[in-house]
Amino acid sequence: MKFLVVDDEALIRQFITLVLENNFESPSIFEATNSKDAIDLCMQHRDFDGVITDFEMPGGNGDLLLNHLYDSMFKGKVVLHTSRDLNELGEATKNYSGSNRLHYIQKPTLFKEFTKLLCDLFTSVNDEEYRRVKIAYFYRYNKALCDVYLKINDEKYLKIIHASDHYTKADISKYIDRNLDYLYVKDQDLEAFANQVGSTPFLKFIATNEGLEDKEESFVRIHTILKELISSVGVDKTVIETAEVYVKTVDEVMADNKNLTNLLFKLRHRRDYLYDHSFLTACLASFLVKKMSWYNPKMLEKLCFSALFHDITLVDPEIALVHDIRSSEIRKFSIEEITAFKNHPLQVAKLLENLPIFDQDVENIISAHHELEDGQGFPKKLQGRSLRPLTCIFILAHEFVRLMYIQNFDERSHKDILTYLFNTYNSGNFRDVLDALYQTLQLNPLTED
Repeated sequence: MKFLVVDDEALIRQFITLVLENNFESPSIFEATNSKDAIDLCMQHRDFDGVITDFEMPGGNGDLLLNHLYDSMFKGKVVLHTSRDLNELGEATKNYSGSNRLHYIQKPTLFKEFTKLLCDLFTSVNDEEYRRVKIAYFYRYNKALCDVYLKINDEKYLKIIHASDHYTKADISKYIDRNLDYLYVKDQDLEAFANQVGSTPFLKFIATNEGLEDKEESFVRIHTILKELISSVGVDKTVIETAEVYVKTVDEVMADNKNLTNLLFKLRHRRDYLYDHSFLTACLASFLVKKMSWYNPKMLEKLCFSALFHDITLVDPEIALVHDIRSSEIRKFSIEEITAFKNHPLQVAKLLENLPIFDQDVENIISAHHELEDGQGFPKKLQGRSLRPLTCIFILAHEFVRLMYIQNFDERSHKDILTYLFNTYNSGNFRDVLDALYQTLQLNPLTED
């Protein structure tokens, strides 16, 4: 079957794709971030079985797409997946009144209910018992909350970790040494994973030795997975090790500032997106500097310090996954949470103000890391042309890591992510950074579609 998924949030598109891939046999899935791009795809591919679309999207709302599908006599089924109440969309959906071709489900949506809707609308033939999970994620934890399996062949799966079992890094490394990319969990355990994309809820880290956790061992365990993930996008090990040195030693130069030292300690021992993307952004930004021949210790230090501290006042990893404040994902948070999120770049910059180890470049990077090329970012709505080159490097590294994290570091998503970044940031000082990112992934920015 052939589907078009339309949403400005990569997180939502991945969620929908996860549902489709796990319930339909070899589905062909196309993605768009707004109605205008979706219409282009509909004109190129007139045989979609289903279109699943958000309503409010930058660059073209869902009403444009709905009108086009109606005018072109689209024969497939349309699923409107939006946080807006259906009663608020009367004008936009009037053409479909009394039709069985338009269906509605309101965000936020759980995996189970979304799966039921799609399976009721379309013929579901994929009822596989096992679902795959990237093997590197198992490094983060040492206790499985469900059974974990190794795929022997299409018919046979071998249980290698029992629910509630403790395991070690070595237990996982032996499968990586065999060049395996995935382990598997039962279908019924996938739901919890899909509902919390960006984490691995069926695993957790259990302190041993009667609760006396070796914090440094936990830190090493986290870095093992993160270094493997960032290596998968082409960042060389020398740069990774250099960035790791800066990240590990920053607390030594912060010893006199108890507030920041405490925040840094808490960040280092988190096991979620907040620490992950800080370290990964440090590595990728450092590598891009090297690609652009700006490689020197001071530049690396600035980028690594910025990466480590830029979200240090945030506590919720879910809101940290939001980049554009116009995104529909922001609506699930309270007014207080949104206000704090909008203020955090300036709040962190203020914390670092006048500290001798942080120069103005670090404060500029941190205060501007949510700015956008079109001037619709926050907190200052700066235009892309006013952003300094080092800040542009950080923003693109930060955004690439965020999108790769959402996509579970699936190498197949590189091209789509780079296309999105090219369409969003392709001007001014961002242009050279994009070229370096293309080269990192061994894609030609002039010839790739």
